[in-house]
Amino acid sequence: MPHPEDIARYDEVYPGAAKIIFTTFSEQTKHRMTLEKAVVQSNIFMEKAGLACGFLFLMGALLLAAFAIAHGQAAASVLIACGAAASGVGAFVWGRSKQQHERQVKMEDARARLPQGR
Repeated sequence: MPHPEDIARYDEVYPGAAKIIFTTFSEQTKHRMTLEKAVVQSNIFMEKAGLACGFLFLMGALLLAAFAIAHGQAAASVLIACGAAASGVGAFVWGRSKQQHERQVKMEDARARLPQGR
C-alpha cells in the first residue's frame, strides 16, 4: 500500500487514482483471504486424514500383534506392537518439528517485510 502522501499525489496527477488503488487493495485482500481460507481448510483435512490413517495403521498393527500372540509368537507380537508405537510417535514428533520450522520461517519472512520507516 503506498504512503498516504503518494496516494494524494497520484490522485492529483490522475483523478480517481486513490479510489482505484483502494479498490485494488481491497480486492487483493479478499483474494488473499480466500486463498488462505482454502489453505487452512486443506491443512485441516490433511491433518484429519493423517490421524485417520495413523489410527488405522495402529489398529492393524495391534490386530496383527494379537494374532501373533494367539499363535504363540509372543516375541513377534512385542516387536510388532513396539514398532507400530515407535512409528506413530516418530511421525508425530517429525510432523510437529516440521510445523514449528515452517512457522519460524514464516515469522522471519514477515519480519523481513516490515517497513523500515519512510
